[in-house]
Amino acid sequence: MSMIFGLDRTATPPQQRAIGVNADGNLEITAELDSSGIATSANQTNGTQKAMCMGIKGDGNQQQMLVETNGSLVIGGGAVKTGADSLSNTTHLLTSTNGGLLCGNTVGDGSGTATSLKTASDGSLHIISENFDSMLIKGVETGTTTQRDCKQNSNGDLRSALVGNTVKDGTGDNYYLVCDADGKLETSGGGGGGSASSTQTASNANSSSGALKVYGSDNSTAFIDTNGGNKFIVAVQCLASSAGLLAVEWSDTSSFTEFFVCNGFTPLGADVGPKSLTTGVTRVDSSTVRNQALFQYETIPARYARVTVFQSVGTVEYFVKTYLSP
Repeated sequence: MSMIFGLDRTATPPQQRAIGVNADGNLEITAELDSSGIATSANQTNGTQKAMCMGIKGDGNQQQMLVETNGSLVIGGGAVKTGADSLSNTTHLLTSTNGGLLCGNTVGDGSGTATSLKTASDGSLHIISENFDSMLIKGVETGTTTQRDCKQNSNGDLRSALVGNTVKDGTGDNYYLVCDADGKLETSGGGGGGSASSTQTASNANSSSGALKVYGSDNSTAFIDTNGGNKFIVAVQCLASSAGLLAVEWSDTSSFTEFFVCNGFTPLGADVGPKSLTTGVTRVDSSTVRNQALFQYETIPARYARVTVFQSVGTVEYFVKTYLSP
């Protein structure tokens, strides 16, 4: 039989002592160590070594770290040092009694009670403001790094503006959309007035005998651009009883290098024959109005349209109006 000895430095003078084993033959180490590494006491009975995990406090002294019954590290004192604030003061992360991180405060300058931030069921931050005047929302101006304050009305409702762009992909110029006193969105028409449901153009000029006259959106532009519209109506009127023939021509280009005739649609297809003005149109009080012709399109056949008139007898002034519904 052989024995293993260890040196007992606590004895004066130091003495050798036999190291023991338990009934299973496992070496028993039952000592705890102090800060200098010297064994001070023996508290274990199951043959395993017990050791303490130590930390250094702000004053330079050692402090034992604690764990819960499940082995999780306990952060004592309710705070963990994390760095310095803008005033170079030491700051801490606080936790609630259930271990949640306290990120908010009941006072804006942080002098109140630390509280947890709430989130909605999808994880997004839930903000409830009891005093909206003290709540400042900022955004970044498009295309810049400049911050702008969001505005509110007298009721505390957040104000916003609708912005439109002249190009569908957003590469054009931005303009604010406006509404009327009832809050309804307003749109503007052109060439003779407009409404929220149509864009109008008007043209009037003399058509000489034996000549083909072309009418467009006004007396200088010999086409109407229907881009963005869905329904289109052309109304032609004149005062003379001996009016000529009319037709509406269509093209994919404003130069009308190539074009086709379509005077509206019938159950059999496009109406391509020349039209005459209806004479003797009367109102309900039997008074007469100008001779007129209407061309209606539930489906716009091409982008650009123009009205052509061939006057066979004398010089006659024609009035052409169009209505384009979005």
